[in-house]
Amino acid sequence: MPGVIDGRTTRPVRLLLAVTALVILVCAATVLLLRIQVYAVPTDSMVPTLRPGDRLLADTGWPGRSTASRGDVVVLANPVWSNGPSDGFLVKRVIGTAGDVVLCCDNRGRVVVNGVPLVEPYVAPGDDPSDVPFSVRVPPGALFVLGDHRSVSADSRAHMGEPGGGTVPARQVRGIVVGVVYPRLGGVSGASSG
Repeated sequence: MPGVIDGRTTRPVRLLLAVTALVILVCAATVLLLRIQVYAVPTDSMVPTLRPGDRLLADTGWPGRSTASRGDVVVLANPVWSNGPSDGFLVKRVIGTAGDVVLCCDNRGRVVVNGVPLVEPYVAPGDDPSDVPFSVRVPPGALFVLGDHRSVSADSRAHMGEPGGGTVPARQVRGIVVGVVYPRLGGVSGASSG
C-alpha cells in the first residue's frame, strides 16, 4: 500500500495531514477575526469594570442575531435612546432578557430577576444597585440593560417611560464584550444569582 511502510505513515502523507491541519486552523482564525471588532469605551457608565478609553474586543457574532445573555457586557448601536453619545454606540450590562421580570429593589436593596436577587460585585463602590425603583417584564426580542456605575449611567432605568419600558431591542446588540486589550488586559466578569 503506497504511503505506509510497516504500519507507519510515510513523509508525503504526514505532509498532507500537516497542510490540511494548517488550512483548517487558518480558516478558523479568519472566521474568528471577522467576528471580532474593537471599540473604545465612550463614558464612565461602566466603571469600575471598564474605564473611558479602554479598548474592547467584542464578538459581533453573525449579523442580525443576538445571543446576549444575562451578565454579558454588550456594545449597543446608538441611538438606542435619543440622549445617547453621538459616537454611535453604548456599552452596558445585560440584566434581563426576553420574558424576565426585573425589579428593584428587594428588602436588602438588590436587583431581582425572576424572583432571584442578583449578586453584583461589579457595581461601582458607593453606588446602590439602583436609586430608582422599577419593575419591568422584558418583552420578546428585547433586553434590559444597566451600567455598572449606576449613579451616573443613563440606562434602561432612565427610559422606563419610553416605548419598550426602558428595554432595548436585542437587534441593537453590535457585539458581546470578550476582553479589554488597552490600556488594561483582561476579561469582563458577569453577574450571578444568590
